[in-house]
Amino acid sequence: MLIIIFLALLVRLPGILAGNFAFTYDTGRDLLAISDLLTTGDIHLIGHTTGIIGVFYGPWWYWVLTIPFFVTRGNPIALTAFIAILASFSAGLAFWWGTRAFNYTFGLIVGLLLALSPDIIKITNQLWNPHLLVPTTLLVVMLLKNIERLTLPKLIILGVLLGLLSEFEIIFGILFILGFLLTRPRKILPVLFGIIIVEIPRILFELRNGFIQTKSFLGSFANSESVWQLHTKRDWLIYESLSTVLPGPPWMQNIFVLIILYLIITSWRKFPKLQKKFIATLLLIIGIFWTAIFVYPRDFWHYYLLGLPVLYAFVVAFVVSRLPIHFVIVYLLFAIQPIKLIQSIAKPQFVGNAAVYHNQIEVVQTLYKETTSDFKYIAYTPPQIDYTWKYLFRWENTKKYQYKLSEDPPIMYVILEPDEAYPERIKEWLRVRAKDGVVVSEKKFPSGIIVQTRRLKWN
Repeated sequence: MLIIIFLALLVRLPGILAGNFAFTYDTGRDLLAISDLLTTGDIHLIGHTTGIIGVFYGPWWYWVLTIPFFVTRGNPIALTAFIAILASFSAGLAFWWGTRAFNYTFGLIVGLLLALSPDIIKITNQLWNPHLLVPTTLLVVMLLKNIERLTLPKLIILGVLLGLLSEFEIIFGILFILGFLLTRPRKILPVLFGIIIVEIPRILFELRNGFIQTKSFLGSFANSESVWQLHTKRDWLIYESLSTVLPGPPWMQNIFVLIILYLIITSWRKFPKLQKKFIATLLLIIGIFWTAIFVYPRDFWHYYLLGLPVLYAFVVAFVVSRLPIHFVIVYLLFAIQPIKLIQSIAKPQFVGNAAVYHNQIEVVQTLYKETTSDFKYIAYTPPQIDYTWKYLFRWENTKKYQYKLSEDPPIMYVILEPDEAYPERIKEWLRVRAKDGVVVSEKKFPSGIIVQTRRLKWN
């Protein structure tokens, strides 16, 4: 168990400590909200926006991050490492539980997949609410294994975890709960009670505001023009999610899926009753997700599926663990791709673009160190809202620099992120701000970020 945790940390932390992770609009927005929460003590009943207009997440993502934010003083590297550490301990937990619930080989496969699969590493090394789906889904699946034998407290905990799935990614949570309900569990009331506990902040908000989110959610489907349309071109989402445990081109993934299904069907009679029910539950939930990919009337994004690899890992481990040991080794080498992992450890940092944290903090720290007076800044970002820069400047402004941010300084820095998708938009943005000071210098960073120094006052 400790070895698996160590390996999981080894392939995640070097890149994070080097600042080699995405720091995007969502991350900046969330850290600003948590900073304000700790500063003002004002606790809200809802959190950030979902992909559906008028529908918000609950505050749970902010609450989960509040303690590590306080302990690390809002350090983005430390907070991202917190997500990676949770994922690493989850891999160790999966191994420990799998060896006891099934056998050593099963636990080893699940643990190593969650620890070392390159695509699972990608979804557990970023500070973003969907990236908590992996550890949360793991806990849910562990409890589902013996749901009929769970005590009342454990059933309530299962409900709480199911509720949290929808708080970390609303579409994933809804689809998972739907799949769970279709299994027709007998002890449903305590589970529903646990879900309601998580949803209390949202319920209170709805009662206070005339069920505005409920109306927006239902209206988004009623106004959709593609309710009955079959979106056949979304199959790439399935292949992308499968790559976490079955890497390779689609044709190869198809073969592996067929082999796994064949082995399950031909060996079904030999499985113990509880194992049959467990695997059938996982396959049903996976089927719900795959069906939703093709029939969901709105855009279906890849991050709706970030918890699905846990289910894949359990199903694959269930089948592969019954094969001869040399097949197990070959599969693990195929799935883990050790050469790629070694390369990532040897070179934990790459140049990247304007969305990579070390590129953004390089700009901010350079300005604080090289400025000759107090200053202010404005920033162009493709999302049109500069949450990332606002947070990084606020965070860096607390450190001991000679000069600080000011409302009426002699110098202003203009930060320009590349916008390859809409190059005319950045030109228009600059045209509107052409008279905001006089450009005295311009510097381009390796990431493509450009910083103009503009003088606002003259001695």
